[in-house]
Parts: sequence; structure tokens; C-alpha cells
Amino acid sequence: MKKQNFSNTLTGAAKGYASMWHEGVIGIPKKGGSHVRVTYQVKVYKTGSSFGINEGRISKLWLAIDGHTVANYDRGWDTEPTCEEAKLALCILLNNYN
Repeated sequence: MKKQNFSNTLTGAAKGYASMWHEGVIGIPKKGGSHVRVTYQVKVYKTGSSFGINEGRISKLWLAIDGHTVANYDRGWDTEPTCEEAKLALCILLNNYN
């Protein structure tokens, strides 16, 4: 899944639903006090399904460091987390959207 651009408009807002897409940056601490910035985009449903990561609510996920994809999930793993920072960011997102 390539990085997609999303507007600030909420999808389904006319029906009263909050956006299913969430994006942001997670700072993963490094030795010496600096951080690795992991950019993320996730599509989150209200309930888990067989298409979600670990049958959870996240059905699509994209993680990048310095613009390079380090994990990608689109109803199945296209690119499993490629580094420790990606694994930690994934854990944070899974916990946040459990």
C-alpha cells in the first residue's frame, strides 16, 4: 500500500460516524535521548474482524521511517515490521485501538 494523502474531512460525517482513518507520528526513544519518528496511517473499525491484525479492529496499516515503508498490512501482511522501531510502533497502535 502506497502512502495515501487524506484530508481533514471526516468520512461518513453526514451519518454521524467518526473517521475510520487515523494518521500521525509515534516517537520511539533511542539510546542517547533521541527519537525515531515512525509515521503511521491506520484504518480502524468499531469491532474486530477476521481481516484485522490479530482479528482486531485495524484492517489496514502503513508505517514508515524517513519516508520508507517499514510495515504494511492490508487485510494481511504485505510487509511485516522490518525493524525494532516498527515493531514497537505496531504494539503501541494495537494497544491504542484494541
